[in-house]
Amino acid sequence: MKKQGIADVCCWRDADLVLSQIARLQKRLVRIRERAEGQIAAIEQRLGEASDELLPEIEEARQELERFFRQNSKGMRSRSLPSGRIGLRSTHRIEISRPRTTLRRLVKRGLGDCIRVRQEIDRQALGRLDAETLRSVGIKRVERETFYAVPRTEK
Repeated sequence: MKKQGIADVCCWRDADLVLSQIARLQKRLVRIRERAEGQIAAIEQRLGEASDELLPEIEEARQELERFFRQNSKGMRSRSLPSGRIGLRSTHRIEISRPRTTLRRLVKRGLGDCIRVRQEIDRQALGRLDAETLRSVGIKRVERETFYAVPRTEK
């Protein structure tokens, strides 16, 4: 006997028994996951309800602090208080109202360095290439056998 009650497989009958045991374990795992997902959903629901009560109050307090700071800062950018720090921070943001038009204009003006193109290898396309072409770009096709065990799922 091995860990967790898994018997040594010595014949096809043993293999079938172990496969059915995998199916039972997977079924238990699914039930555990479903229960956990239900609990997570309930916790997220309670979190959302608690947040709905607190977020407006926090935002109102933040706005009141901002109003007070802007009226009383006399040119200072920030102020340390015993409970924390308040102040103004400069931020910059790029607003693009029409991205497609902007892309065309960037290309037209030769500003391609302002365009990000994501490149990744397409393994499916590589799979259609012959061995010589693959070899020429430093890729080799490797064949290996991998074991699988797919228990019958009974509903």
